[in-house]
Amino acid sequence: MSGFEAALMADGPEKQQKLEEAADALRGELEQLGAKVAELTLVQPPIILLGFVWGQVFIGRIRNQADDDKEPPTKGFELYQLVLEYLHAIWSGKEGPFPDGPLDKAKAKELLSLFDEFRTKTFQFCMLSSIALADATEVQSKLDFQAKNTWVSIRGHRHQVLEREFFEFVLSPHDEELRETYGVGAAEIADGMQRVADAFRSGHAEAAFLLREQHERTLELSEREAIPIKEAIQKIKEQDPAFDAQIAGATTDLFMGGICNVSRHSKLPQPLLEDLGYKVSDKDIPSSVERDEEAMVALLLRAGCQFPCLRLCLEIEAFI
Repeated sequence: MSGFEAALMADGPEKQQKLEEAADALRGELEQLGAKVAELTLVQPPIILLGFVWGQVFIGRIRNQADDDKEPPTKGFELYQLVLEYLHAIWSGKEGPFPDGPLDKAKAKELLSLFDEFRTKTFQFCMLSSIALADATEVQSKLDFQAKNTWVSIRGHRHQVLEREFFEFVLSPHDEELRETYGVGAAEIADGMQRVADAFRSGHAEAAFLLREQHERTLELSEREAIPIKEAIQKIKEQDPAFDAQIAGATTDLFMGGICNVSRHSKLPQPLLEDLGYKVSDKDIPSSVERDEEAMVALLLRAGCQFPCLRLCLEIEAFI
């Protein structure tokens, strides 16, 4: 029996003490897990790790549609939302430089497994710490648990996506200043933000459709002219100079987190993206799912000329 279960089943005069001890033990475990998660995250190249996480989302959807009993069940999207938001917190609190090179797939899988454990133990801590409140009534304990549980479970989807209409409304009074500073006005910035929202919402589907369309196009040409697939591809490239870039972009969007590439999808000017990029936190914050908000400072991760967006909240505070 785990300490969590033993504390919940405890009775008698020692129950309060056992609950408090179990809650403290869980808090310590969470901080150790948080440190391990940060360690495994920071040895990986950020863009490639981000792509790996988003790739798991897409692969999971394929497996769920296939309903293949031979494959292990895929984790829920809620877990990946937590992973993405927590990675945001880790990277925003790291000054860099970040590692470069290939992904360590074994460590990446271990990282996802740790996040799963992290999430479960966080919910356990929320429950135990609320029950263990000294001199609290049943109603107070329930309210405390509901507040903590909501704080954790809302990770990754706490903000409704703000889109073109909102940004155009709030930025219009500053149109002249925006044009002087960035060379674009409220309408262009609002359109760029809409493109970011659209990339997250439908980017995977559009990329999959494009790949299927080009695949069918290649097969049709191969059969019609009785030529090998490679020759058909070469002919299409000669007729369509954008073919290679389209295929590369769609593949990146599906399997390597390309839908997060704000530089490519938003068409917003580089100076504006620079100002939206991470400002490194100067705080040394112990890791836990309950504390990650303190490390989140800005919206985008700076990575050369690419700006991946991990949290699609797009707060108004970034602009005023």
